[in-house]
Amino acid sequence: TKAPCGKCPECRDRKAREWEFRTYWEAKDTWRSGGYRLFNTNTYKVRLRPKVSDFVPEFKNSILDYTCFNYEHWKRYTIDVRNYLKRQYNIDPELVKDNLKYICCTEYGTDEDHDHAPHIHVLWDVKGPLARVLDPKLFSHCLRECWKYGRTDGLHYYYGLEE
Repeated sequence: TKAPCGKCPECRDRKAREWEFRTYWEAKDTWRSGGYRLFNTNTYKVRLRPKVSDFVPEFKNSILDYTCFNYEHWKRYTIDVRNYLKRQYNIDPELVKDNLKYICCTEYGTDEDHDHAPHIHVLWDVKGPLARVLDPKLFSHCLRECWKYGRTDGLHYYYGLEE
């Protein structure tokens, strides 16, 4: 048997199917609990986009100094979301910890309007106990307030599984 390389089309397809499977069952669990899902996209302002030279100073002003992602921005964002829910809505951090999950992926824009801007697509699962105290519109507001690096778009929420 061969170990998966993770790069060939077959491995990438398998990985995509695994994530599809996970998100499907996570959705079923969310809706069974009486919760909802919320999808959003976080985009960087041009002046706040991370660049390779932020991590490798020698690349400053070189051809290798291209736009990239900064995991610390995402980590800070998720912490800010949890803190905001506690501070603004007085929601118990344990309730958030046990009932708020997400899956995200990063991507570069492909059209000229987005100038290959890095952005993050996020699918939030708000489980029943948290959904009962956190309306989707309030949560959307929280997500907008906490992303300090640009804008948050496409805040669509779903209450049921479409078969």
